[in-house]
Amino acid sequence: MRITIFLEHQKKWLEKFQDLLHIDATYRVNFENYALFIITCQDQKLKGILCGYCFMGHETIQNLDYMYTQMRRFCDPNRVKIIMVDKD
Repeated sequence: MRITIFLEHQKKWLEKFQDLLHIDATYRVNFENYALFIITCQDQKLKGILCGYCFMGHETIQNLDYMYTQMRRFCDPNRVKIIMVDKD
């Protein structure tokens, strides 16, 4: 199971501020114990802006690939300079 959520204003921020992205996961925050991935970017003042969410039943290569594929719909991989992930 996997669900990505990018609201319209979040898509615009992701299109505008895609040089530096942060991706972090939080676990056991919902009844089904799905991982919640939070995607943020930074504006020109280095302020973090929430750009999207992804719920995953399991943190597998296929589910991570799905999340990155959804991000590429709004984000040009050639413009992204850094993606920071917190891998516990």
